[in-house]
Amino acid sequence: MSGVEGFIETWPEAIQPLTRRLREIALAAAPDVTEYIKWNAPSFCVDGDDRITLGLERSGAVRVVLHRGAKAKDAAGFVFDDPMKLARWAAPD
Repeated sequence: MSGVEGFIETWPEAIQPLTRRLREIALAAAPDVTEYIKWNAPSFCVDGDDRITLGLERSGAVRVVLHRGAKAKDAAGFVFDDPMKLARWAAPD
């Protein structure tokens, strides 16, 4: 097995189910999502732009990184709705 699934299999078994579930969610988010390994992590793109990266740690921690792109964008009107306060959005860029 190669690609993202093969990469997931190299991680401790305890982290694999959560990683696979997050992968399923990312792939189902839009019909044109593609996946690959970038930054030594499963990453998901739409139209060639990175949108989600799963930051895996051998300790079992998983970070879900939501990208808005590397180039500065106008942040006016940017809203990240998180009524349960589960996420920390460092900056609107």
